Amino acid sequence: MGQKYRESISHAVFQGRIIPWILAKLSTAIVAKSRDKGITDTVPILSKLSSRTLFEIGQDAIFIADAKSGTILEANRNAQQLCGAELHELQKRQLVDLHSPSSREQLRARIDERRPPDDDDPEILEIENSSGFTAVCEVQLHWVEQQDQCFLIEIARDVTERVRASEEINLRNVAIASFSGGVTIADARQPDLPLIYINRGFEELTGFKAKDAIGRSCRFLQGADRNQEGLDTLRAALKAGESCVVRLRNYRKDGSLFHNELHLSPVRNEQGELTHFVGLQIDVSERVRNRDLITRSERRYRLLTDSIEDLITRRTQDGLLEFVSSAAETMLGLQPEEWVGKDYLECVHPDDRKACAHQAQRIFETGEASTMRLRLRHADGEYVWIESRESLGEPLEDGSEPLLVSVSRDITRQKQAEEEVRQALEKERELNEIKTRFISMVSHEFRTPMTSIKASTTLLRDFGDRLPEEKKLRHHQNIASALKRMNQMLDDVLFVGRSESGHVRFSPKPLKIHAYCQELIESLELPGDSPRIAFHSELAEDARFALDENLLNHIFQNLLGNALKYSGAEKQVLFSVSRNDDALEFNIRDEGIGIPEAARKRLFEAFYRAANVGVTQGTGLGLSIAQRSIALHGGSLHYSSEEGVGTTFTVRLPITNPSGSKPNQLKI
Repeated sequence: MGQKYRESISHAVFQGRIIPWILAKLSTAIVAKSRDKGITDTVPILSKLSSRTLFEIGQDAIFIADAKSGTILEANRNAQQLCGAELHELQKRQLVDLHSPSSREQLRARIDERRPPDDDDPEILEIENSSGFTAVCEVQLHWVEQQDQCFLIEIARDVTERVRASEEINLRNVAIASFSGGVTIADARQPDLPLIYINRGFEELTGFKAKDAIGRSCRFLQGADRNQEGLDTLRAALKAGESCVVRLRNYRKDGSLFHNELHLSPVRNEQGELTHFVGLQIDVSERVRNRDLITRSERRYRLLTDSIEDLITRRTQDGLLEFVSSAAETMLGLQPEEWVGKDYLECVHPDDRKACAHQAQRIFETGEASTMRLRLRHADGEYVWIESRESLGEPLEDGSEPLLVSVSRDITRQKQAEEEVRQALEKERELNEIKTRFISMVSHEFRTPMTSIKASTTLLRDFGDRLPEEKKLRHHQNIASALKRMNQMLDDVLFVGRSESGHVRFSPKPLKIHAYCQELIESLELPGDSPRIAFHSELAEDARFALDENLLNHIFQNLLGNALKYSGAEKQVLFSVSRNDDALEFNIRDEGIGIPEAARKRLFEAFYRAANVGVTQGTGLGLSIAQRSIALHGGSLHYSSEEGVGTTFTVRLPITNPSGSKPNQLKI
């Protein structure tokens, strides 16, 4: 009989006869609860709704399970959404299994106790969603019996957001309470902004307990000290409902002074209305004392540095100057306050900046002091040489970065003296080198014609009575040519010496350039040889210009002579003259050995010869003499050359009045 009864009950459940009955009971309970709570205006409406409608409405999730087996029989739509499963999926599961492992034991214990529901103290349990999300719920359990079968109804309300918000509030409250500084909340809706909350940090900071401070304006911390700079800022922020940060002198309950850094922030409701002010009080008394000590130390430091002629600076790792002594005015023409806050490297000579920055970086990294010489820009734009000793200074405050301290002295005069000594030594070295080259040239260049003279005179002395007249004449010509060459070399050396001492003068006279060039070419070409100099002139044959003929000989005998000498017997030399604006322009082009790149820096030095001249005779004075002679005319000498191809020299001589001008003295 019992077995059949249970089967009929089970059949009735699935046929939808018992579930509607439970829903009806549940609907009756909902209406009754609304009446008990005094919600009378909804009772008529709820009474007219069907059991299924009442089961589905509302925000609660409702599960109906077999109390004995725990199998879920019915669940409303909220329950299905909470679990992330359809009804047919839930009907395969146990009610307890819907909950998280940590909540299952608590739920089983409640089911075993079968305690009646308590509206004021629901169970807090976790229900797991199929997606892995865990919802925190307020849970009430109800037991309903019908025909020897008991049903368990679980009503769950998702309070996850409320719990999390509560946890955040609790966490903030703990943080505020444990904050070492003071935290206050003032009511902005009441006159005089009374305090409604203080934390423990405020009590420890000021000595005032909550009973002493709540309901009072925070002005009581100022005592009688109401004439403070920060108070105007604070009053303006309170009036405007804005944030501010001020530093005030406040007084504890025992009357002792402390420096309060107040951070004030307004609080507004959802309508944007100002409701409260939150204040954070931070005791900065130690910081203020340290700053006062630093200020006094700075004054003493300033007095010390101002009494020293050396320039003293302090700068950060970024190169920004934080301190400049008064020596900046005398050394650089700068007011110290004009330089503070600027980049130190901006005043350093561009060529010295890289080395200066590298040294500063190394000192910050290693802490080792170092000395360097560099140039700083004066206010007038000139640069002053200084010798700077740089080291790492101690931080001015705890936790602050150390500064680079530089002590610099003006060594401009010393550098000038060193430069003068260097130039004198360089000049002496050049003179010694010239002497060496001169001795080498004399020993070589004079020996050749002297050997020729000796040979010819010996032949004439020993065999003159037996030599034909033709050979005697050739030996006499050799002697004359050798003497002429030696005399020319002596003249060249003497010209260089006179020009070095400033005794060569420019003496222009009217001169027919066309005729002069023709005569010059004839003197350079040997009789009987084919002409090698191709001359072209754009000047009229009778055109006269005021030039120094003696200096012209030094110029063109050397330039044309070199062109012939280094071109080879079969190559022609092109020689042209033209007028270009206010100057005569002479061009001499050859197809000779050219000038090597390495020789061009020293090309016009006395006694210097390029490495590619080989055994070709020469003194190394020709180009130097030509350049000096051109300079006496106030002209210029330019050249272009390619080794193995040839060289072109261009001489420009300014045109002067044909009557001549006042002689010019050579200055090199």
